[in-house]
Amino acid sequence: MCGIVGFRSTHGVDHLRDSLSEAVSLIRHRGPDDQGEWFGTHVGLGFARLSILDLSMAGHQPMTSPDGRYVIVYNGEAYNFKELRTELEASGEAFSTATDTEVVLRLYIKEGEKCLNKINGMFALAVYDTLKDTIFFARDRFGKKPLYLYRFPGGLLFGSEVKALLPFVTTLGLDWRLNDALLFEYFLFRYNAGNDTLIHGLEKCPAGSFLEIDKEGRERSGRYYELESTDGSSEISDEADAVEFVAEQLRSSISLRCRSDAPIGVALSGGVDSSLITFLMRDVYDSEIRTYSVVFEQKSDDGRVIDESPFSDYVAEECGTTHTRVTLTSSMFSDHYLHAAWLNDEPLNYPNSIGIHLLSKYAAKDVKVLLGGEGADEMFAGYDFFKDDFGATLKPFVRDVDARSLLVPPHQNSFRLGLAEHFGTKHINDRISVATRTYLVSILNRLDKMSMGASLEFRAPFLDHRVVAASRRLSERLRVNEEQITKAVLKKLAERYMPKSFLYRPKVGFSTPLNHWLRDRTHIGRYVDILDEERTLRRPHLNRDAVTALVRDFRRGDDSFEFSIAGRVWILLNLEIWIRMFLEDKRALV
Repeated sequence: MCGIVGFRSTHGVDHLRDSLSEAVSLIRHRGPDDQGEWFGTHVGLGFARLSILDLSMAGHQPMTSPDGRYVIVYNGEAYNFKELRTELEASGEAFSTATDTEVVLRLYIKEGEKCLNKINGMFALAVYDTLKDTIFFARDRFGKKPLYLYRFPGGLLFGSEVKALLPFVTTLGLDWRLNDALLFEYFLFRYNAGNDTLIHGLEKCPAGSFLEIDKEGRERSGRYYELESTDGSSEISDEADAVEFVAEQLRSSISLRCRSDAPIGVALSGGVDSSLITFLMRDVYDSEIRTYSVVFEQKSDDGRVIDESPFSDYVAEECGTTHTRVTLTSSMFSDHYLHAAWLNDEPLNYPNSIGIHLLSKYAAKDVKVLLGGEGADEMFAGYDFFKDDFGATLKPFVRDVDARSLLVPPHQNSFRLGLAEHFGTKHINDRISVATRTYLVSILNRLDKMSMGASLEFRAPFLDHRVVAASRRLSERLRVNEEQITKAVLKKLAERYMPKSFLYRPKVGFSTPLNHWLRDRTHIGRYVDILDEERTLRRPHLNRDAVTALVRDFRRGDDSFEFSIAGRVWILLNLEIWIRMFLEDKRALV
């Protein structure tokens, strides 16, 4: 797993060589094992490598085809690369490396964008055709690997991370400013879904799609995957059949994701999903299994359990893993806060992002790859909001009236409204379609940025497209049953390995005592003072008086868990820090 960055410029490459080198250095955390650059007449490609398959220098990128025509930068894993390689060798291809990068490049040369449907994996890639002078971009089915694009007069920038584009922004003097039309959505949900970002003109390459740009700047794009493509397949309504079918698909997915020439482990939260992965991994993986968990000294917060260590300890013992606990304290949270905000590229939304980064740092001492349970809740209807027709709301963190009071108009949320209108939310598959294009987007950004910030690759077996297709074939009661138990089929499968008391308990997720910690002015609470600064209060998008009143009320101490004042302070604080880092100072804050 790696980092990619590059540009096209009608003014040549010489004035951007130093910018490309600086860009690669800014994403070196994604690939500390090797870095590379390639320049054409008006195209530059950069790469930072984390060696997972073929640990030798044969995997150096940018990688060029034997005839020199094609050059690829590839961030990802094609888990089924061995099968694809065998297929290519049968047609006469000969390989010089043991990497999946070479397999993907050869497959693209042979089949063009049709090759994308054959890849089971996560990836973001760019292929430059030196003969046709075209750049081809593609991103995996669910957008597990990031890819940002920025078009400017006379050229194009792209990269795995926003920060990699900053050297070019400075050198070229680009129009790099806040996209305030998306602020209302950000305030409601702590993140932005869709392809647009909070930076005007900066876009994400859509998940499950490709884009080709020719030398004249003309674009050809398309989708090679739609989540709904398997809808209409025969429904599975028998519980026993469903459990067997899902188990078979999951084992296959986990087996593929255990392919690695580097050590591998599991991020074991203690929840159902990561616990099930650990038990199933034991069936398909012959080597030592290492597991890693974040735990808290504080066991509960406002009556809510936040520490799941008894459950993760149970799984580790039952599966015989080598288990590591990482204790997250208020002090550690504060010490790593600004670094996590820099890594995240977009305003830091989830407090537990810092915990994931710390877990990744500890795990990276032993392994290069972790498996985790991300995607199970979205694809198998694990959240409470799947129980009802949630309309277009889908778990806002802030009430509409509160967001409007803090922001200067316009207030719009058209992207989400459009999704709800297009897919509907009456049926569970409809809700999954909406949640995948909204809530999952933020989950995957967090997972990628926090793990790759520690030079560690995170794999998500529940987001294998075959597992996802299996879920969509299940009858609704096998996702949310008559007793309103969510993720019902996964819990029924997990009954084979874990006691019912483990499985049918209130969902904890990965909670962090944010409301409590934000009031600790010796640690993270000291950053709240940023909201008192004139630099913050004069922002044209903020209602100065409302922000001042909110911070005053926060310091008085009265609060609630749901739609809390602390939650709004967290949103304001992260937006301001992000604006300073990514729009104004263009550097990490220390």
